[in-house]
Amino acid sequence: MPVKGCGGFTAAKPLRSPRAEMTTVRVGCSGWNYDHWRNGVLYPPRCPPREWLDYYARHFDTVEVNATFYRLPRRDAVANWVRTTPPGFVFAVKMSRYVTHIRRLRDPAAGVRRFYERIAPLVRSPKLGPVLWQLPGNFRRDDELLAEALALLPRGRHCFEFRHESWFAPEVYELLRSAGAALVIGDDPRRWNGAYTTRLSRTERPAHAAIATTRPTQTDAPAWLTQ
Repeated sequence: MPVKGCGGFTAAKPLRSPRAEMTTVRVGCSGWNYDHWRNGVLYPPRCPPREWLDYYARHFDTVEVNATFYRLPRRDAVANWVRTTPPGFVFAVKMSRYVTHIRRLRDPAAGVRRFYERIAPLVRSPKLGPVLWQLPGNFRRDDELLAEALALLPRGRHCFEFRHESWFAPEVYELLRSAGAALVIGDDPRRWNGAYTTRLSRTERPAHAAIATTRPTQTDAPAWLTQ
């Protein structure tokens, strides 16, 4: 059956690859702090914002933390995310824009270190999912910069969302695969790679539905993805 997402978005049922068994599928949204979810849209009437994450986690088992892209979170806030959510809940956390958009992957070590210092309570927990590296649309392919960033990745899962079409090339896929990273697929059907994270977004809404799986990356589009 279709899966009802936040904001009225309906995600198609998970499809199985004929070549690889999908072990985990998660459906969630890019955040939980949305005022228009009040009063029965998602949150019950008079549900205070401090309880929104708890209520959200009763309906979804994952969330993309988009706010970390704009500003580094407080460690105590991150610790509260961990405490508030049930066992098995997974956070996908977006890398700071200082690293991806301002520095544009140049000399990322210091920025990545500061980012991980702030999300340390999540890193120490079993609830940290993939870290999302989203690059700007005017950032053209640069294999050397990408390779340098991949070499510095902290332990864990990482996925890259490229906005410029020049990145969608077999050589880039191989760099990601060699580093154990995945390619995020936006809602443009021309952007493909078999990856564990897919972001299905509706630009007229502030929230995104997302499907995250643990299937390994591949270098050619399987038939099930285009069905």
